[in-house]
Amino acid sequence: MSDSQREVQSNRLDAFWSKVRQSRATLVPCLRKALNEERSDSFFNIDGSMLLVDVDPSRASKALQVRNFIKANLDGTDLEYWVKTMARRGVEGFDTSGAGAKWLAYPKAKYNDSVHGGFPVGSFFGAVFIFGSMDEDLATPVLLRIVNQLDHPHRDDALAILMSQATPASMNALKQVNTAGFPKGTSESIRELLENPNVLKPRAQPKLTREEQLYCLSGNRRRQLWAFP
Repeated sequence: MSDSQREVQSNRLDAFWSKVRQSRATLVPCLRKALNEERSDSFFNIDGSMLLVDVDPSRASKALQVRNFIKANLDGTDLEYWVKTMARRGVEGFDTSGAGAKWLAYPKAKYNDSVHGGFPVGSFFGAVFIFGSMDEDLATPVLLRIVNQLDHPHRDDALAILMSQATPASMNALKQVNTAGFPKGTSESIRELLENPNVLKPRAQPKLTREEQLYCLSGNRRRQLWAFP
């Protein structure tokens, strides 16, 4: 679309958002129904679920948003917002592994982070943000599946994330890795990690919750990075 056409469509979307916000009791159920019944990969999956979470930030709405974000066509989508929203949902306990898999399979997976001086975020870092934000038990099986897809363009990125998890489940997953097609030395690196694992062990009485730990690790950066509904 031309700039003028985009402006027209943007104004229409603004009017749609305003109407739903003003008539929540009537229109929110309709919006939720439309998102549940959406079968295409249209932008409505993104915009509609963003609106739903805006007017009804319930767990059910966020779960629907995750599903529709994964379904959406990423062409023309604000990739920074998409990745950060999925990472936020991962922190909240949702299974966003499908989003991580979609990101690693997307050939144009790249954006410049608007908060950190235009830092380039490509396939690897975007996958780290998504897979690293969710529960490892949800991420590990999907990472292993990607690693063992011999024709996957970013199976090396998935392996790097899998090897960095340092959990009992990830150690077990590494034993199932098919190293065919990887650079020489990959098998040795995996073997060394398995023989001398530095597995994270939970404290008997943790000083911080997982949410508090994530907050402390990223400090002010997290307040900015997750500044989305």
